[in-house]
Amino acid sequence: MGYKRLIEHRLPLAEVSTESAREKSIRHGHISTLHIWWARRPLAASRAAVFAMLVPDTDENYELVKKIVPWEAVKDGNSDAILEARRRVLEANGGVPPKVLDPFGGGGAIPLEALRLGCEVYSMDLNPVAHIIQKATLEFPQKYGQPNSRPVPDYIREKDRQAAALATGKVSTKNRGKATRQVGFDFSGSEGLWEQAYKRNPLATDVRYWGEWVKARAELAEFYPDDVFGEDEQIMRGGAARIH
Repeated sequence: MGYKRLIEHRLPLAEVSTESAREKSIRHGHISTLHIWWARRPLAASRAAVFAMLVPDTDENYELVKKIVPWEAVKDGNSDAILEARRRVLEANGGVPPKVLDPFGGGGAIPLEALRLGCEVYSMDLNPVAHIIQKATLEFPQKYGQPNSRPVPDYIREKDRQAAALATGKVSTKNRGKATRQVGFDFSGSEGLWEQAYKRNPLATDVRYWGEWVKARAELAEFYPDDVFGEDEQIMRGGAARIH
C-alpha cells in the first residue's frame, strides 16, 4: 500500500474504549457466552483495529470507526455502517479481499471481525479448546446455519408432533414416549414451528433442541438474560397451544 493507514496515525480511542468496556455487560448474542476464554479481545476494539489497519487515514474513515464500534452495529446483523466499512476495505485493497492471518486466534475475536469486514481470514491456535471455539464461532455458522441448507431430521418434526399432541390433550405430559405412538391423532398437516425454525437456521435450532435434551437451560439459567417468551417460543417449548 502506498498510503498511510489509519491505525498508523490516529483512532477515536475514547469511543473504542467506551464500547469495549460496555461489551462486558452484554450477554445475549455475544461470542463470549459461547465458552470462557482467557484474554478475550473486545469485539469493538478488534473491529476498529482491523478496519484501521486496512484503510487509509482519512477523516471519513476516522468518523466511520465511531459508527462501527457500538454493539448495535452488529447485534442484529451487519448495519449500514458495517457494509460501508466492508466496501471501503475492498476499495482500499484494489477490489480484492485482503488476507488476514491470526496465528494466535484464541477465542476468535480478531478473525471474526476480519470476516465481518469482508477479509479472507486464516486463524489458528495450538490450544485444542481454542481451536474448537474458533470453529464454532467462525466456521459452523457459515457451514451449518444457512437457511434450507440441511434436510429437516425426524427428531425436529417429532417436537412439533409432541407440541400438537399436548395442545389437543391427546398425550399425557407424563408420557415419555414419542407422540407418533399415540393413538387416535392425525399428525399430518402444515409445518410446525420447530420445522420452520430449522429451515430458517438449522444450527441454531439444533443447539436449542440438544440444549433442551440435556436440560442445559435450567442448569445454565444464571447465564441467560431474563426475557419474556412470545407465543411461538412457548409453543416450541410445549408450554402453550395454538389451534388453527
